[in-house]
Amino acid sequence: MFFSVIYDSEINTIMVKTVGSMTVEHVKALVDREIEMIEEYPGSSIISDHSESDGKGLSTNDMWTLAKECVRLGPHLEGSKAALILKGDLEYGLGRMFQTILEMRVAFEVDVFRNVEDAKKWLAKSAAVNSSS
Repeated sequence: MFFSVIYDSEINTIMVKTVGSMTVEHVKALVDREIEMIEEYPGSSIISDHSESDGKGLSTNDMWTLAKECVRLGPHLEGSKAALILKGDLEYGLGRMFQTILEMRVAFEVDVFRNVEDAKKWLAKSAAVNSSS
């Protein structure tokens, strides 16, 4: 799996893009990089676009391991949001399951989308609410 991680200052969001087959080792490396970026840009949210990736080789146990890895983001993303972009029906369904597992263990909001545009709208909506408070 290939991944890129960049910061979009216009929307205060770390943009992640993955391509190829996911493995637990790739996700561990990705989470490490996300933590580095969050430390560099505190208060930012994450859009993690996996629309060109697949998890076909991942087992149910791997899903629990992935959730445990992503819990490491918790202290760094507290009060922020993370959006997952997953296109296929199977991936989207697994993403919803992953969302449920993760939300029980972290202090940031997680949601699953089919495209980046909807994720950006979700982040913008909460940013507008927060700025009017």
